[in-house]
Amino acid sequence: EAGYHKVIWNGKDADGNDVSSGIYFYKINTDKFSETKKMLLMK
Repeated sequence: EAGYHKVIWNGKDADGNDVSSGIYFYKINTDKFSETKKMLLMK
């Protein structure tokens, strides 16, 4: 669906552990779109 979408990450890994400060990559996939970006997490 076109429009504004918001995703919030809680700073935890797949096992529920807090991750460290650092650079992380995220990927967004839809049926017609795929994009990978990086973000900086500072604690």
